[in-house]
Amino acid sequence: MRRLTLVAAVLGLVFTMAAPATGIVSNYVHMEGPSFFDGTGEFVTTRGPLCPSGTTQDLENEAGNFSPYGFNLRVLKEFTCDDGSGTFQAVLRVRVDFARGVTFTWTMNRGTGDYEHIRGRGNGFVAFPIDGIGVYDVYRGSARVR
Repeated sequence: MRRLTLVAAVLGLVFTMAAPATGIVSNYVHMEGPSFFDGTGEFVTTRGPLCPSGTTQDLENEAGNFSPYGFNLRVLKEFTCDDGSGTFQAVLRVRVDFARGVTFTWTMNRGTGDYEHIRGRGNGFVAFPIDGIGVYDVYRGSARVR
């Protein structure tokens, strides 16, 4: 068991060191953070080719498909990077299901600075509400920054 752990650690170190030298960048994206009901928010990226943190602003909100079970939202959200590398936008297609919670899909195809040619897509969910002032969103998917 000890030998297996040592081998795994050495391989992990080798692959970690090799990635920057070969230019390998993961396209997998994991972001999360609060979205407040006033249309603002924050995000932290724990994986992927995007900046590590920043703020968000809802540019458009459109609700529809109301039923006793829930409704749909279309949200255009802009992410502004704290490090000054640029902005990127995502279109969220949200399903608010009163029994099952809030889930969404997202696509990215517009940005500025380092993200001018961004392309991405994925899904997400609301992890928990924030005391009547917002929700905590989790985004997963992939993005390519050319």
